[in-house]
Amino acid sequence: PGSRAGGRFGTPREELGLLGPRAEEPGPPNSRPSGPPSGPIEGSRDDPRDHQKPSGGGPRGGPKPEQPPTTVLATDAPSSPLGGGHRRWPPVDLPLTLGSLTVHSLGAGPVATWPPPGFHSSRLFASTRRPTRRCLYSCRVLEGPRCQLLCQDEPGRPLAAATPDLCHRRLLQALAQAGGRPKAPAPGAGDHFFGLSHPTVRRLLRGEAPGDEEDEDEEEE
Repeated sequence: PGSRAGGRFGTPREELGLLGPRAEEPGPPNSRPSGPPSGPIEGSRDDPRDHQKPSGGGPRGGPKPEQPPTTVLATDAPSSPLGGGHRRWPPVDLPLTLGSLTVHSLGAGPVATWPPPGFHSSRLFASTRRPTRRCLYSCRVLEGPRCQLLCQDEPGRPLAAATPDLCHRRLLQALAQAGGRPKAPAPGAGDHFFGLSHPTVRRLLRGEAPGDEEDEDEEEE
């Protein structure tokens, strides 16, 4: 039995597997583990210039940096007789005589404004000072618009109103006060007196060339 215990057979405890595996022998004191390092490695510190490098947004691909929106400037469209600009008259020699009416200016206001500011005409009519004789009246459309009649015999007494019809009505009232007997005004008598309803004037105000209409203008009593 003594030779059995000291021979090729181990101790009884080893044969029964009661002893655990042998502990690994410690290696040399200067050996290092073979796994990855757990701490920072020298030489791998962040370079502050790395934050200034592009992150793939250049021409080689990747998301491109946002660009500010491009502003498209719209060019001003030329004025048109049918739009909101100013009137453009066809070539015409002024003053234009149409019977007892003379047109000195067609005006220069916006197309949507009626009557056109700057319009100027003149005609002969009964004087508010001496109704038995006739004198020259100046018919103007001022800014506002505001219409004005000025009798040559009374230059310091202009007759003004908002429309040609109201202005013409004041003229008839002044004639009646002076002893005249004017006729009752017909609808549109103010436009007729100013010359705004004359066919040639209306064509010119629309930007058209004057036609072959009769140039005679019927005179009022």
